[in-house]
Amino acid sequence: MAFLYTPSHPGTVPRPTEKTSAGAASSGAGRVERAAVPPPKVRIPFTTAASVTRQRLMRLIPAEPPAVPGEGPDVLLLCAPAGSGKTTLLADWARQVAVLPDAEIGEGRPGEESSGKQEEGTGREGAGTEEAGTVGARGRAVVAWVSLDADDNDVFRLWSALLTSLEATGAWGPGSTLHRLAPPHGPVEPGFLAAVARALEEATARVWLVLDDTQELHDPDALHSLGELLRITPGGPAVVLSGREEPPLALHRLRLEGRVREIPAHELTFTREEAERLLDASGVRLPPDRLGLLVDRTEGWAAGLRLAALSLPGAPDPSAVIGEFSGDDRGVTDYIVGEVVHHLPAHVRRFLLDTSVCDRLSVGLAAALSGRGDAGEILDRLERGNVLTVRLGRTGDWYRYHSLLLGCLRAELRRGDMAAWLRLHRTAARWYAGHGMPDEALEHAVASEDPDLAAELIEAHGPHQILGRGGAPLRRLLAGAPAGLTARPAVALVSALASLLSGDRPGAEARLHALGRTPADHPQRALRVLHASIEVNRARLGGDVPAALARLDAVGTGPTGNPDIDLIALVGAGTARMWLGDHDTAERNLTDALRLAGATGLDYLALVCLGNLGAVASCRSDLGGTDRRARAAVEFAASRGWEHTSTCAFPFGLLAWAAHQRLDTRAAREYASTAMSLLHDHMEATVELSVRATDAAVAADTAGDAHSAAARMHEVWLRMDRRHSPPSLIAYSAPAVQRLALQVGETAWAVGAVQRTRTLLGPGGEWLLLRAVARAHGGRPDAARRVLRPVLNGSAPCVVATTAVHAWLLEAVLAERSGNTYRSHEAVARALEAAAPREILRPFRDAGETVRTLIARGTGRFGRHEAFAARLLTALPVPSAAPAALTASEQRLLLELPSMRTTEEIAAALHVSPNTVKTHLRGIYRKLGVRSRRDAITAARRRGLL
Repeated sequence: MAFLYTPSHPGTVPRPTEKTSAGAASSGAGRVERAAVPPPKVRIPFTTAASVTRQRLMRLIPAEPPAVPGEGPDVLLLCAPAGSGKTTLLADWARQVAVLPDAEIGEGRPGEESSGKQEEGTGREGAGTEEAGTVGARGRAVVAWVSLDADDNDVFRLWSALLTSLEATGAWGPGSTLHRLAPPHGPVEPGFLAAVARALEEATARVWLVLDDTQELHDPDALHSLGELLRITPGGPAVVLSGREEPPLALHRLRLEGRVREIPAHELTFTREEAERLLDASGVRLPPDRLGLLVDRTEGWAAGLRLAALSLPGAPDPSAVIGEFSGDDRGVTDYIVGEVVHHLPAHVRRFLLDTSVCDRLSVGLAAALSGRGDAGEILDRLERGNVLTVRLGRTGDWYRYHSLLLGCLRAELRRGDMAAWLRLHRTAARWYAGHGMPDEALEHAVASEDPDLAAELIEAHGPHQILGRGGAPLRRLLAGAPAGLTARPAVALVSALASLLSGDRPGAEARLHALGRTPADHPQRALRVLHASIEVNRARLGGDVPAALARLDAVGTGPTGNPDIDLIALVGAGTARMWLGDHDTAERNLTDALRLAGATGLDYLALVCLGNLGAVASCRSDLGGTDRRARAAVEFAASRGWEHTSTCAFPFGLLAWAAHQRLDTRAAREYASTAMSLLHDHMEATVELSVRATDAAVAADTAGDAHSAAARMHEVWLRMDRRHSPPSLIAYSAPAVQRLALQVGETAWAVGAVQRTRTLLGPGGEWLLLRAVARAHGGRPDAARRVLRPVLNGSAPCVVATTAVHAWLLEAVLAERSGNTYRSHEAVARALEAAAPREILRPFRDAGETVRTLIARGTGRFGRHEAFAARLLTALPVPSAAPAALTASEQRLLLELPSMRTTEEIAAALHVSPNTVKTHLRGIYRKLGVRSRRDAITAARRRGLL
């Protein structure tokens, strides 16, 4: 392609000198002198078999001109870029006007949508022979058509074409004034215009006069004569003006008179459905995703879609063709050069090239790139002239070029002047940096291949971009950067941080390894703090978090002179301390960071802070706070279009946990499913384990296979360790792991949970709770209550508040079984007291049906927690009547079933015969509705009988 210095279109077209006698002569008069008019010039153009008729647009064009002058618009203006389908639209409309009955014009026949293939019987008498008049004579309206070209800048030729087209409609008889009119050889005179007005009144049908390609007219006399025609047309033919830009015909006056109807250029943009039909007419079928991509790439531009359709048939991989389809495509390039760019003046073509390095342009940016003071005027002229240029906002000073034009320009600039390409990127980078737009500045700095400029801007703005948009954009930007740039310490650290926050731990470690330094090795304090903060984030993905946090504390987290690095350190330290159990310090750090992030518009950081503050609330068993903060995080992410990114896995997991604790099974399942779908291979270990543990716990409520759910929970439990699992996650998980294991008869899993809890959390309240449950399950209720006593009196500290609730409920059940109803009521009241402020419901469900009975029996005696007790009665399942039917002997046998003893061993322990044990066992199975010993244990656990 070569259009940089092609001479522009000449300002004036030489007037033709050849003349001929044309038209019918009046009676007794000589022949009227007119220029020769080629038949195709006044013929309605044929549409190709691969075009489509768009009824949506047909409805925007009236079927007939106004019957009475002034009743409606009689000038239709259609201005749109080259290749938008203007001529095809008007040609299809002209044929429908002439052929269809009034009721169908612009609507199409019921159930039909034309494919654009012309059929017999529609007025066409053979390809290449259809004159304008031969179509119109059969309809209630007739259409005269003139395809304008450069020759029509001669008034004599222009009016020869106009009169010949009108005559061809058959709306004027042989002896009419129209047939006797001779076009003027110069500016139109009043006498000629008066004769034209008289002639137009003699029409025997309503007439449309279509003037296509009005952008070809620039001669002042020709334009003046056309303007005079519009002035005198009321009562005569209605005029359709179609071109790439609005012709200078004083249309503002006609608008004030209500005589102009306009079809905006954007209406011609192909919809997805229209694009599908266009491709189908060319024999091309695409899957929905590829079709959507093609429509996006072409922006619905008719010429772009048609060129793509031509390149797809026969292609070995049509999807690859679409993926690579751009302005650099040969067909697209040839069309844009020939139809869009070639006719522009040389300085405008140079302007387009110079400004093509940017996706969007302001007037100031365009002036900086082009070095022209009239950049605003050129952009305005390009937009008004429909040169594939779009103004962003009705009155704004930002513009953009059509994506295919942009691709064409960029390809030409890179091929023809690579030095200019790089220089223009440097100019853009500096302009954006100077106007407070660091994201764009970084993009152009890297593209400029200027390592000094890129390093300067990355160090100054890289952390800010990461905090505002996450690590993915900068990571993609630096993926193809030269090694000399990414080896610089500041760039390497920023790149490593971007990789970490995108979940790419290997990429981050590669950057840090290539750097070959420790945090203490950097001479600048800001880089020391940044490096240490990165180490903390890396440790959270799989490393020693306490050691990394100690290194960050060693370099200090005070002001570094770079507020963005200070925030990175603050959030990293706060998050690490939260996982280590220092909730108060973590909340202070994260709250301060959230406030600063909101004040400076750092959206990504604000999202991270909201999610982590929700986690702090969950660590404190604050369900209301967890729900509010996690929901705020999700809503904030949705407002930025980030709700489907991995950063939202944690907030959705927190929402699932809160819903699970509130016994809202449906919401818990929905949130857990969403959180799981957002996990990826390089997630932060603590986040992944938290989400998976919550999902497994929720599945235990909804899965049909209880053993499978217990196995999932046990698998997650075994992955927890001190380095990557916060104490709160372990404390919440341990009772669930033990309970599920006991319910499905996996005694070894339950025993292992007790031992592992002591290893991970020490000999605190959680470990004692699990020991007490094990004693009770083994038929030693008194021993269980002795083990539980330090938890109940507060001498054994608990990591999470739910542990105390579980402990008091176990005490209540054991006291009830021993016949101590006073103690069982007291224990339930203490459980309500611990649970009510935090709205904790789950432990009451997990404790079994006995708890609901105790709450119901104690109603009216729970004081200020009476409302919470009533809420629990509504939420907890009503006990089944089946357990009451068990006899005392059956209940004694039921307590033996979780043991590993055989029937004979149980019979010996109960001092009965094996046959008696078998009889009682059949009774248990029948009353619990089960068929096996394992299922009987599961059913009994769910009913609170074990």
